[in-house]
Amino acid sequence: MSLEEAQTKHRWLMDTIRQYLEEQDVPRYLIERMFSLASTEIYWLNRRDLDAIGRRANWWDQVLVNRCKLDKQLEQKYLRYGETLPQAREAEKHIHDVAVCAYEISAEERKRNLSNLLSTKP
Repeated sequence: MSLEEAQTKHRWLMDTIRQYLEEQDVPRYLIERMFSLASTEIYWLNRRDLDAIGRRANWWDQVLVNRCKLDKQLEQKYLRYGETLPQAREAEKHIHDVAVCAYEISAEERKRNLSNLLSTKP
């Protein structure tokens, strides 16, 4: 492959990867950081990066905030400090309650999808 072809292919790949990462809600500063490094370099995510990425997709977090009363700050504190967090028991119960609620939402969606599929005539 010529240098021009290699450059064109590289740009296409970088654009494709960038678009995918943006669709996955990866923070822009991390995408830029990733693209600023050579393929032989490593960037280790720190606590700030992990908090920025989050545990779930932003849209799902918002569903959980609205429907299940998710308290992301309490969840993050517990994940960071665990049993040493003064409100650890409260956080554990909250995380459990949100997980149950999220499962119920998912179960209802699965039932709805199955009903739609079964009611569709071939």
